[in-house]
Amino acid sequence: MAVGDWSGGHDVAGGGGGRKAWYFAEGCTRLGFEEWVCLMNPGGVAATASCSYILGDGQVVVKEETLPPRSRLTVNVRAVVPVDSDVSLAVESSEDIVVERPMYFRYHNDVTGGHDVMGAEAPRSE
Repeated sequence: MAVGDWSGGHDVAGGGGGRKAWYFAEGCTRLGFEEWVCLMNPGGVAATASCSYILGDGQVVVKEETLPPRSRLTVNVRAVVPVDSDVSLAVESSEDIVVERPMYFRYHNDVTGGHDVMGAEAPRSE
């Protein structure tokens, strides 16, 4: 399937700048889904980001990422957590960073698309 064959998608723009904590309510590594996390350090000092991947069964997988000054890192979530996982994410950083979560899907090889969101400033119940 060529890129032009995708049937849908959306993008949420407008992060309010860097901060030390970012939260993402949902994600998925099931068949047909690609979840990524993009971390950017706009500052002049290296940042250490602790990424806590919270799985649907309550297990938490923690991975530390080092971001040199003025750098960007893209993480394939499927390479960090088990395949076929539902996953939320909390990122806490030593410096202000910007974090977004792109997700692409090909559901039953029929419906295709993707979306990209900026993380929330705090966990929410809805």
